[in-house]
Amino acid sequence: ATLALELIASRLLTPYVGGGLTVWTAILSVTLLALAFGYHVGSRWSAHDPRRLFVRIPALAAVVLGLTAALYPFLLPQLAVGGALTGAFVGVTLVLAPALVLLSAMGPLGIALIRTGEGDSGAGEVFAVSTVGSVAGVFLAAFALLPFMAPPATLGVLALALVAVSAAS
Repeated sequence: ATLALELIASRLLTPYVGGGLTVWTAILSVTLLALAFGYHVGSRWSAHDPRRLFVRIPALAAVVLGLTAALYPFLLPQLAVGGALTGAFVGVTLVLAPALVLLSAMGPLGIALIRTGEGDSGAGEVFAVSTVGSVAGVFLAAFALLPFMAPPATLGVLALALVAVSAAS
């Protein structure tokens, strides 16, 4: 979902602030900052019922994505007023940061769930699965979703996938 969101964000922002280097700089830097904050938050949350949180976070992220899809037509047109640089960073923060913080918190929670007391406590496995999932998400977004539907609809599909993951857990 993380990398798919980056691709979707670029398509959402392009009509308002363009799609060049400024937008991709905003996407990459806000993504990394949101991931870092999410890892930190997830680390703190892992001390408090990680199984319950691990199952609920994808559903909460789905709600956030649904709200983003519903509200972006009202919020993003205002971004062009402040210029491309400011608009790109504010837009990316609005579109990406909330869901990315939640989704990246799942890594530390997943590690807390599989802690074995040996070696890296399963951290390597969690990050390996997460990375392969990210690549799958990029391919899904780039080749199966974005070419065939509008970016807000792709947020809806991503939200539904997260709800399915949450329900299956």
